[in-house]
Amino acid sequence: MQTIQTQDILVDGVHLCESRIDAGRMITAKARPFNRVYVLAAGSVTAGETGYTAPAYIQIDADNECQIMTQTDVVLYGIETTPAETVEQITHKQVEIGHYFAGGVYAKQMTIAKDCKIPTHKHVYDHLSILAKGRVQVTVSRETIEYVAPAAIEIKRDLVHTLTALEDSVWYCIHATEETDPESANKTIIVGRK
Repeated sequence: MQTIQTQDILVDGVHLCESRIDAGRMITAKARPFNRVYVLAAGSVTAGETGYTAPAYIQIDADNECQIMTQTDVVLYGIETTPAETVEQITHKQVEIGHYFAGGVYAKQMTIAKDCKIPTHKHVYDHLSILAKGRVQVTVSRETIEYVAPAAIEIKRDLVHTLTALEDSVWYCIHATEETDPESANKTIIVGRK
């Protein structure tokens, strides 16, 4: 039986993660560089030393970690302001990023630590991704597929997608762009980036 089911959505700079979690599970809300709120829609939890019963919300300040223990089966919504610029801030300890440009092509190389999740996002046009090393799960619009390197994956435009490394992995996103620096390129290829 699966004890945690999640769905991530990133829209206009707001990241929403819906989690359905069985009773008796401990989850860790890891430190982030910004404030966030968890809305408890069903069930009851203990966060730190405080008990909460739905409907309730739990606020976690920037750079703080919080342990949440489910007392019953719960539905929990994590909400945080996550402009596209902070994707690198969120994952910087678990992802090494390299940027390569040549002849109208931008290759973004990510060396991703096991269990790291690249936040949900979408692009303005279709693009290819290449898994050069490792094993990952890719979720595109609620469909999750596992890939083992070497693999090439087409990601269609306007489809929200996320990536979870099941082992240490190397992943490339390949984009057509005339831009020649990462910030300008990302503003043209990621929906919601300004």
